Amino acid sequence: MLSDIAGTSYDVAHVLMGAPWCMPSKEQQDELRQYCSHQWTKQNGVNGMLVTGPNGGHIFLPACGYRWDEGNPTSGWKGCYKSSTYDPDDSKIMSSRYAYHLEFDSEGWECGNDFGGSGMSVRAVCK
Repeated sequence: MLSDIAGTSYDVAHVLMGAPWCMPSKEQQDELRQYCSHQWTKQNGVNGMLVTGPNGGHIFLPACGYRWDEGNPTSGWKGCYKSSTYDPDDSKIMSSRYAYHLEFDSEGWECGNDFGGSGMSVRAVCK
């Protein structure tokens, strides 16, 4: 069973944008948390996290929440970005396995592990 779907037909970023784009791995999301500064802010009327790297480069991650059932109750105050890395100890079928994700709000950020079918955003990276 795959533990990382980057670059495969399961990778939505790779499928929609083509190579060399892919979903970030848990390790890449952990690097953001460990080596970059972050600040909750608003850009163009949208809440989110401004992430600044050691080289001064930055990205803005909107607090777009996650979709569950028929709603998105966390939009505007929480960000959830799915990684390509799945829990290797989870033996369920791909669509229901637990995937790691980056989760944040105005209080800070952390790595989470949630149902792989949850409606989270994807921030593509270039391999």
